[in-house]
Amino acid sequence: MKTTFLPRAAAILAVSFLCFLASSPAHAENATMPSSTPSQAPKASIANVKNFENIDSDLSHLKAIRCVLEYHGQTVDWDWLLGASGEAFCYYYHPDGTHLTQFVHSWDIANSALSLYGYGGQWRAASPGNDIAPAWSALASELAAGRLIIAPGIMPYWNGINSRCDHWYIVTGLDPAAGKVTILGAPAPGSADAPFETPLPTGDAAQPYPQGPHPCWYGILRQIEPGKNTGHYGPDKPMMTVARLGPPMEPKSAALAALKRAVQLAHEPPVTAQTGWGKGTYLAGLAALQRLHDDLLAAQGNGLDEYQQLNPTKDEPFAGLKPEIANLRLLAARRHAAAGFLKQAAQLLPDAQASLLAAAEPYEQSATHAQAAFDVCFKSEADWLKNQALEQGDQDASHHIGWRNYHRQAARLLADPANRKALADHLAAILTAEKSALTQIEKALADLNDSTTQPAASPPVPKLSTEKHAAVITGYETLPIGTKEQQNTVMISMSAALRAVGQDVSYEYLMGVSGLAFRIQLFQPGWCPSSPHAHCGFNAQDAANQATAYEFVGFDIKKDDPASIDQARAKILASIDRGLPVLMGSEETGLIVGYRYGGQRLVCRPPYTQDDGYVAMKDWPWGIGLLQKRTESPDQPQLLRASLQRALDLSAAENFGPYAAGFHAFDLWITQLRDADRFAAMDETAFKAAMHANAYIYYCLIDARRCAAAYLTQIAGNFDAPAAAHLRAAAQTYTQLADALSQPCPTEIAPMPRMLQPGQAWTQEMRHRQAQILAQARDLDRQALAEIQAALAQAK
Repeated sequence: MKTTFLPRAAAILAVSFLCFLASSPAHAENATMPSSTPSQAPKASIANVKNFENIDSDLSHLKAIRCVLEYHGQTVDWDWLLGASGEAFCYYYHPDGTHLTQFVHSWDIANSALSLYGYGGQWRAASPGNDIAPAWSALASELAAGRLIIAPGIMPYWNGINSRCDHWYIVTGLDPAAGKVTILGAPAPGSADAPFETPLPTGDAAQPYPQGPHPCWYGILRQIEPGKNTGHYGPDKPMMTVARLGPPMEPKSAALAALKRAVQLAHEPPVTAQTGWGKGTYLAGLAALQRLHDDLLAAQGNGLDEYQQLNPTKDEPFAGLKPEIANLRLLAARRHAAAGFLKQAAQLLPDAQASLLAAAEPYEQSATHAQAAFDVCFKSEADWLKNQALEQGDQDASHHIGWRNYHRQAARLLADPANRKALADHLAAILTAEKSALTQIEKALADLNDSTTQPAASPPVPKLSTEKHAAVITGYETLPIGTKEQQNTVMISMSAALRAVGQDVSYEYLMGVSGLAFRIQLFQPGWCPSSPHAHCGFNAQDAANQATAYEFVGFDIKKDDPASIDQARAKILASIDRGLPVLMGSEETGLIVGYRYGGQRLVCRPPYTQDDGYVAMKDWPWGIGLLQKRTESPDQPQLLRASLQRALDLSAAENFGPYAAGFHAFDLWITQLRDADRFAAMDETAFKAAMHANAYIYYCLIDARRCAAAYLTQIAGNFDAPAAAHLRAAAQTYTQLADALSQPCPTEIAPMPRMLQPGQAWTQEMRHRQAQILAQARDLDRQALAEIQAALAQAK
């Protein structure tokens, strides 16, 4: 029988807490930016940022993201970035032809890439039309805070813009007096490493937007959704800011999600942009490759003039097929990365290693044929790069003549039926290779689903060490149970224990899926530090216990009953002999990891210990939790949706027993902090107890909302693009919320009694300041939950 075993008293041990380090504030999008003329905006710059190669039409978006991540100290492997984000597995084709084809995605590729490293990006708006003034203050404020800005469309050109969306540059400097910005992604004259100074775009629409062609500058068309897209090159929000949201995505989880995405992208249905230059239907995956193959064979005529007469074209000769052939160069780059990614994934997922390695080889073949097809019309990589240099020149007409001549030659080659046949043959080989690779990926996914043993966890799975009359599980000697970054000892202990069965389930995931990351409780009428405990009030421990392939079965211990003690000892020894640690729970939770003297002495890793190693268990806990495998694994999609609904339900609930909950708890806490008479009526003991409870609940709230941001970032990729976008927006708001609670340092306004120095006091002024911050947090909580509610409405 499953029982809940923690805790039975409303008191929690004092927790050591150091001052929180302030992290970069979240970049929440402003609905309206304060207007600022160039003369009012300050000059700002970020120096010593490594430049990056940004050749036109060369996956510029991911090169810019890699540059930003490396600026933040991340080590980025190119194959992993493309593979785990999904970029390595996509392909799109527009039958009417458009230069945009390979720069559209049916999912949020930018955030898919950033979330691998624990970051998130958000598009911010400039004023539409030709009024650039509101953008100055936004650029200046980001740069002054030391944050790089991704700004697609700004490029080295005579007017700062070349009406292109496939360039992603990074703004590092702003000079309002000169009307210029400094960007990375283009070599400065005389130095490939120096940044480039170029005019800030001032608008190129003949009429104010939306009547004019497009806004003053704009981003890539990141996502297209049937019935929703306007056809412009992106949401009219040209600046992307990037913020740290939580820990990096666990590599095995990222690899598994990418494999599923690879299969989805291969069979993706068409998507349609409704209006604009890039309007029309975009075919995807295998269907796109097949249609390109068929269109090449269906083309008629021998020579440029005859071809133009016999085939429908768009805007100019070969504006349809020619850019699609050029984009095969990108298909080659993607599939090379896919092969490299699969080789890395094979090491992470050993149960599917053979299938993943078998999938890598046909992707290499696909890349080889894609590059060969590109070469049929564009001759060589060197010629292509030379062409890009011509295109990115200034107003000198000779540059444009050279650029046109190069593409005119490609058109002549495409007009030759022998070349079209060669192209079609390469496409047929690509299709064969792609299907072979997908067969192996699907087999790999089946291998993983059918496997009874999980891949090796990271950190390593703990191991059992035995000797005569003793056994101990090694691997938990340095485990921190209860820290300023991870306050909840129940979730830390559960996460650590699951490692012993190969389940690499993070603390943040358990906090999120259980509802703890979204919960707030306040014991009434007095405050109690039990308020954030996983079991008290709403039992989040039970919710977490239902979220994995294993569960913890509880056993209550009656300390005054020898039979109960003997039963508990027998269960613990049997679990240790199987190499499985045991949860031990009283006010807080730790792990029983071994025994000595035939079981007469139990060995544990207790909560809040400051030292490495294990200690003898001094007293019996209130209860224990024993690991066992479920007969059926939980339904993951249903589990994730339930966790989002739980977040909404917890915010709406007013009470769980004596614990005020949700926004009701927020309101009570704020009101009671502002009530000076409440504290004046307390004696010293009651005052210190209230002070201790207030501090601990406050610290746990910060930890919870940081976990909410990390959890939503982690699971967003499991939802379709519209829902995922709302989840990532909620994650950014939760990061902003946690940052707001952390500034000033929580110990300055919500100290523990022992933190006060002689002569210091917890004053009413400090409590008022905390109440103000909590009111701000409450409002941000509402914003984040509104995004979660929108995500649930969009989820399919």
